[in-house]
Amino acid sequence: MTVVKAAQQRSTQWLAIVRGPLVDDQPAAGSKTLLATLQEIPGQMPDARPDIGVQVDKDQVGRLSAVQQLKRIANPYIQTRIVVEPHELHGQTRHVRAQFDDFDVLQRQKLHARLGQGSGPQPQKQRAFRRLMAQRANQHRAGVIVFQPAGISRKGTALLDGITELEEAVIVHFQHADHAEVIVDLGQNSFYALTLFRHHRSWSSLRRAQNVNCRASAPLCHTLRAASTLRCSAQHWQSTDELLTCGPDCTTLEPIMSQPWSPDSWRALPIQQQPHYPDAAHLLKVEQTLASYPPLVFAGEARELRRQFAEVTQGRAFLLQGGDCAESFMEFSAAKIRDTFKVLLQMAIVMTFAAGCPVVKVGRMAGQFAKPRSANDEIIDGVTLPAYRGDIVNGIGFDEKSRVPDPERLIQAYNQSTATLNLLRAFAQGGFADLHQVHKWNLDFIANSALADKYSQLAGRIDETLAFMRACGMDSSPQLRETSFFTAHEALLLNYEEAFVRRDSLTNDYYDCSAHMLWIGDRTRQLDGAHVEFLRGVNNPIGVKVGPSMNTDDLIRLIDILNPDNDPGRLNLIARMGANKVADHLPQLIRAVEREGRKVLWSSDPMHGNTIKASSGYKTRDFAQILGEVKQFFQVHQAEGTYAGGIHIEMTGQNVTECIGGARPITEDGLSDRYHTHCDPRMNADQSLELAFLIAETLKQVRR
Repeated sequence: MTVVKAAQQRSTQWLAIVRGPLVDDQPAAGSKTLLATLQEIPGQMPDARPDIGVQVDKDQVGRLSAVQQLKRIANPYIQTRIVVEPHELHGQTRHVRAQFDDFDVLQRQKLHARLGQGSGPQPQKQRAFRRLMAQRANQHRAGVIVFQPAGISRKGTALLDGITELEEAVIVHFQHADHAEVIVDLGQNSFYALTLFRHHRSWSSLRRAQNVNCRASAPLCHTLRAASTLRCSAQHWQSTDELLTCGPDCTTLEPIMSQPWSPDSWRALPIQQQPHYPDAAHLLKVEQTLASYPPLVFAGEARELRRQFAEVTQGRAFLLQGGDCAESFMEFSAAKIRDTFKVLLQMAIVMTFAAGCPVVKVGRMAGQFAKPRSANDEIIDGVTLPAYRGDIVNGIGFDEKSRVPDPERLIQAYNQSTATLNLLRAFAQGGFADLHQVHKWNLDFIANSALADKYSQLAGRIDETLAFMRACGMDSSPQLRETSFFTAHEALLLNYEEAFVRRDSLTNDYYDCSAHMLWIGDRTRQLDGAHVEFLRGVNNPIGVKVGPSMNTDDLIRLIDILNPDNDPGRLNLIARMGANKVADHLPQLIRAVEREGRKVLWSSDPMHGNTIKASSGYKTRDFAQILGEVKQFFQVHQAEGTYAGGIHIEMTGQNVTECIGGARPITEDGLSDRYHTHCDPRMNADQSLELAFLIAETLKQVRR
């Protein structure tokens, strides 16, 4: 027997639907279990008025007398019904009623009519049902609807009629209720119904209605893992003998991708890591101004990056993503952009040659201004001010005026991003990316490196290859002088991101045209949060930072929300564990993704999990720990038989002293020499290139 029950602390309505073999060789067992369930109610909910529906199966109709023991649970406080398939009665309705005069014997057809799911129009019964629900809502300021779609076919008309009626009942008659509970009991085999539920407009209204909680029944919980449409945590379902009930910590089951998406639908959901703007009218005006500006990137470019991501996911390319922790207004210059772009090109050519495959180059540039913070305020010498959240929000200076969020900074960020993108496009297509020139830069690095002997062999082989191509007359090919380069940033400040959502004229899809790729941070990846909601609706390739706090169930649910079509180019999972946590956390996540058949691009962020505080007070990262996490990332994927697809690093082309270690070791005492970051420590040019050569060795072994 299976019992599905709904109970809320402030609700005065308790409901159970009982299904399964109440009548068998030991008929007392079924009624005993049901009775035990009912006896729990008074202690848990003294004011509850239970509503019991007993669904009788096909082989039980002729033996209903064996359920006479159930009559003892019928009393003025409990409404009990026997629900029977109409074609199974065969004229026995009167006989059944005679045996169960205390019960309301309800044929399934009539039950469905009450729920608005009849095969044809039955306006009188539908109105009666609505009056019943309204009466319950008025009497108890609470309500419960049980929805049991049956006879689901490919046409799905009965189901659609039913949830349309369900919508009306909830919205119209429960609008004044303190709580409304909707139980959707799809049964074990109603997988086709899930597809309909995902796209039907009614779910939007149900979820927007006040205090409406949409839930699926317990039997469905376990089968939905295969259906890949609804998710819940299995440990929250408790099984005792034949009784399966929802535990107190049960996770609400929601149809993934069921609600209509719009560029501003995120505004109705809880949001993390947002500044408080003192002048809302000023912010709105700036948002409107940004929305009128030209996009920073184009949908076709984002589609191309998505295609290249698919190549990486399938093991035919490698992803290199790097750039500033947070871009700065004050330090903005052409030289800084050029130097970072130059180092990324140098890293890419080394990895390309070692891996024997294309390297997709993505810069944390032209939009990486906002930063999440661990606390809303910052305290220095007893003075408390709002935290610095990046130049797009407020100033880094520790004074009251600088720390006030200023909407005008959104426009300044747009202007700087525009200039950065113009320069990057010129560098990528104007000859600056010539492979011969890039290789020459690498030779200069090796000549001055403490590990010259280690790197010279690889550099020599690259030199020979380029010389051979030159001799064959291939050195003038555009592929050797130009490159594709994409931009990305964390989609943190959604007021800014929404302003750049555009609908592509070719595909009619939405794109966030502030960057080619966007990602969600480890602090803002809540399943019911605004950031996940926003990014699920744009068609850019997107990323999610995956830290040690991520569990396998939440990861699969997140993948299903963000990549419901299981497109190999859509989603980049960026593992940021910390060198001492990779082995404990990453394998189980990879196994879960593989077990569920999800297609994702795995890359490693070896920076954020390895931040430490030096004795001098500076935040720093140890190059040995960074390299250690990258190596473990590759080792775990090799052990699991999966593909380690890329790295995601914070670096600069400048000769800063922010991360300790490396071939030219920076000590803690030397951090203060050129510590320029506005946020987290970055690897300098030499450390970045050293990492590239070391990764190249690993790539060469992995791709043999």
